Amino acid sequence: SIYELALVLREQGEFARSEELYTICVDFHRNIGDQEGMHSALLGLGDIARDKGDVAGVMQYSELCLEFYRELGVQWAIGFALHNLAYGCYLDDNLQQASNLITDSVALFRQLRDSGGLAEVLVTYGHILRNQKNLDSAIDALLEALQLARVVGPRLIIAATLEAIASVQVYK
Repeated sequence: SIYELALVLREQGEFARSEELYTICVDFHRNIGDQEGMHSALLGLGDIARDKGDVAGVMQYSELCLEFYRELGVQWAIGFALHNLAYGCYLDDNLQQASNLITDSVALFRQLRDSGGLAEVLVTYGHILRNQKNLDSAIDALLEALQLARVVGPRLIIAATLEAIASVQVYK
């Protein structure tokens, strides 16, 4: 319940409270020896770091989670850890590494047929492509994200996609 509340608060932009709750989750799951629960909360802390533009935080949390989830083979979590790492590289202006990571994440979500996850990572892919000045491909990725998000949501992804499309148009 605490994890879910942290997730909702993060989605609402309540980063401080969400971070506090995720930290409680990390400590709780560590104390009971639940590594998967602990890493889920760490992935949430990585999401907060990503949303706040904290490159060091997103890289730290996401690298820990990627290693753990690769050992377990939890594909959706690998996809989101790759996504966060790609976004961290994007924020750090390491566009080649960001592109490598995000294409792996996109491929994984396509393989999983996870439309919601794919929509989210395609938005990041669009930002990376825009900054690489590959504007036509950026629009293609973002239009696919918009189409997926309109069907499966959440509305937050629709808004982020529309904002990203506008940023590509401004770039032209």
